[in-house]
Amino acid sequence: MLSYLEQLKHKHSLDDFPDYILIDIHLPDMDATAFLDRFELIVANMETPEIFILASSGSKKNRDLAMQYSFVSAYLEKPVPSDFIEVLIAGKGVDDSPH
Repeated sequence: MLSYLEQLKHKHSLDDFPDYILIDIHLPDMDATAFLDRFELIVANMETPEIFILASSGSKKNRDLAMQYSFVSAYLEKPVPSDFIEVLIAGKGVDDSPH
């Protein structure tokens, strides 16, 4: 995902950037903080997609860490109903989300 976004930025294909990114707090090759740090460098000086983070626990430490990034819109505990994601994307009820 990060390599793809870097390529889009390099090619000036900013219209192809996603509006939303949904990631798990535990990624196979890196943790979410490493992903968010690298993502922050990629999207510097541009409009950023919203990121929703999924986690299997409501760890306050992890939530607080993730929510320090301006582009992280929500920290959601799994399982998350698909209709809730649709509501977040539609921009309704975001203030009521568990972030």
